[in-house]
Parts: sequence; structure tokens; C-alpha cells
Amino acid sequence: MTLIYLVRHGETEWNQEKIFRGRKDILLSEKGRKEALALANALCREPIQFLYSSPLQRALETAKPLAEKLGLEIKILDGMIDLDFGGWEGRSVKEVEEKDPDLFRVWAEHPEKVIFPKGESLKIAKERAMAELGKVAEAHPDQCGVVVSHRVICKLAVLAAMGAGESGFWRVQQDLACYNLLEWTGKNWMVRLVNETGHLKEIAGHLKSDF
Repeated sequence: MTLIYLVRHGETEWNQEKIFRGRKDILLSEKGRKEALALANALCREPIQFLYSSPLQRALETAKPLAEKLGLEIKILDGMIDLDFGGWEGRSVKEVEEKDPDLFRVWAEHPEKVIFPKGESLKIAKERAMAELGKVAEAHPDQCGVVVSHRVICKLAVLAAMGAGESGFWRVQQDLACYNLLEWTGKNWMVRLVNETGHLKEIAGHLKSDF
């Protein structure tokens, strides 16, 4: 079996401001860097043997403290990059809701039906992410490691591991700097843990956020 701690990156300023991030390459906030350190302090106690990350800086910054503690190289997984929100990227939730109300309503009620203008769908994102996680499991049999990614991708991976579809997107919580534990048995995925945030309790001003 292979165990993968699937991590959502720490806070950015755009999380605070509720701005769609997607492929925009933004850095962690000061609080996000504290969250990354707290995450490293928690996971360094586990038998971590490999470490992968989305290519975006907010994910790489989240992985860095753990890499330093364990002396591991951070390897890039392009397929774990955030959802391509297309024309929504860099825009606030409020702006999108006002200027693109029809699509926003579908996103809120039936996310599995949305294909973002000049972007992608949840189905496409799920397929590429699970293909990458499958490659990681194949490359690391009987090992334990970490993959750092993004809210949407983590939600989709948890759903896929449970055998659930993209219509359940809003039924999975993924707070900033949380981690999940997935197991590849050699035949299928199992979910051992979802949205663990106990390591963040001591961070002043930390608020759970699923955006």
C-alpha cells in the first residue's frame, strides 16, 4: 500500500479577499507561512519518504518547511495544479456573482455542470489529478509521503477516492493548510482522514476557510 498525505496550501491574501486564484501564481501571506510551519511540525513526525507539490508558489511555499525538516527534495507534479477558472481568475466572488450570475448560480448549485470560459471543468481536473496520484502510488509502493495541492483538487481527490462524483463538490470541506490521508491498496483508493486542522490551533487569528 501507499499512504499519501494530501495537503491544501496555506493562506494567501486572495483567500482573505475571496478572489478566485486558479492558475494565478501568488505567494502565501504571513499567516500562510505560519500555517506551513505548523503543518511541517505535525507531519515531520510521520514516516514521510517523498514530497511532491503543485508547481504554483503557494503550494511550494507550503511544502518548503517540511522539505527542510526532513531533508527531502520537493518534486513538481504539474497535474496537481489548481483548477483553471478561466475568466474568473483574479476576480472576487462578489464581482463574479454580479457580472456572471447565471454561471455563478450553476457553480453554486450544480458545480459538476460548469465548464469555465477559457478554463476547465471539475471532471477534467479530477481526471488529471487522480492520474498523477496514481503515478505517485506506483512510484512509491509501500511508502508514505506528502502531496501539496489546492482546495478544488483536494476536494476532487477525496471524492474520487470515496467513489463519489463531482456533484458532491460542496459536501467536502477543505480548510487552509489542512491535510487528508489517502491510501492506495494496490487495487483502489481508501480515505483514512479528511480535513485535519488540529495542528493549526495555536496560530493566532487562524480561521477555518473553505475558499
